[in-house]
Amino acid sequence: MLDVPGDNHSIRRADRLSVGSNLLEEDTFDVVLLDLGLPDSVGMESLARIRDQKPELPIIVLTGAIG
Repeated sequence: MLDVPGDNHSIRRADRLSVGSNLLEEDTFDVVLLDLGLPDSVGMESLARIRDQKPELPIIVLTGAIG
């Protein structure tokens, strides 16, 4: 659960990297919460693609992978 106090924020959700990539082109974001288990990208490839697209944007990587 993501709990952000206040009312001056918005959270956008994308279930695929391609959708998230489109959102990054359409709007301005402060941070990306990136799941490495998206259906259209594999592991660290997801991080590289977002980093290439928006190198200045902070990314928090989430994963359920162990080891």
